[in-house]
Amino acid sequence: MPDNPPEPLVSVIIPTYNRAHLIADAVQSVLDQTYPNIEVIVVDDGSTDETVKVLDRFGDAVTVLKQVNQGVAAARNTGIKAVQGDYISFLDSDDMFVPEKIARQMETPPGKDALHFCRLANVDLIEGSGIAKRMIGDNINWITTDAQGNALDQINDLAKGRYINVVGLLARREVVERIGDFDPRFSAGEDEDWIFRGALFCTIKLSPDAYVLRRMHDEQTGLHRESSVQSLIGVFGNMIRRARENGHPDAARAVHVRLANNLSKLSTIRANQRKPLIAARTAFRAFLADPRQFQRAVKALWLLFGGKPAPASR
Repeated sequence: MPDNPPEPLVSVIIPTYNRAHLIADAVQSVLDQTYPNIEVIVVDDGSTDETVKVLDRFGDAVTVLKQVNQGVAAARNTGIKAVQGDYISFLDSDDMFVPEKIARQMETPPGKDALHFCRLANVDLIEGSGIAKRMIGDNINWITTDAQGNALDQINDLAKGRYINVVGLLARREVVERIGDFDPRFSAGEDEDWIFRGALFCTIKLSPDAYVLRRMHDEQTGLHRESSVQSLIGVFGNMIRRARENGHPDAARAVHVRLANNLSKLSTIRANQRKPLIAARTAFRAFLADPRQFQRAVKALWLLFGGKPAPASR
């Protein structure tokens, strides 16, 4: 009898920057997959620590691509251009796959216009030694699905901020290429921008099981930092435009609320930097995006005329 054909090749892309103490666990979790045909591509985004030396230990088992520091979006784009696989999955360099992640998702491979996601489990990171035994409770506001995991209202759910994460993704390479590059202008929310673009023409499916361990630690990008808030303002502006262009007015309105919230955060940051005029202008933009931000706009005007800075929004 002829040999069975090999399983389709799945390419896993791992962008990394200065994660020498974490990257080995991430890579090993992919090499330990029960699925037999996997390509591992790590894109080093200009690390200045020992990341490259750690990766060298894996030899030919891992393809390492190096580039000057350009951010996680550009690193993922570099990886996409290099893949050989029929399917693509992403992993962040501080997270880990459980051993059956790819195998379980490939039991029912995504089709030509589909994005399949799994859930994530948040876990504590023990300094220098991997995963704590205590799992953080699942309090994530996931997108709504039917009993088979098919998204029920994916555009409006994503617009409202209901959660799926690109590190849980499995998709055909041609689908990933059709969605296009991750936008390198964004330092935060670049994955949400990309998923929203895909959701405009793809069906989304979410597994009820968590096949990715998301390791929580102090180095993760804070969504209240100024650069992250500014990035999310750009992301939400893009989502509003695309929602309107594709006939989703309810989604556009929902994103407007999130845009206003981040403009309010930025106005507080500007106020605490003692830039009251800019704070007032930003708060007024928040008010225009969502009139429920009226109180914030008044507070920024009060700052303009000499009031004391407010504590940062949480």
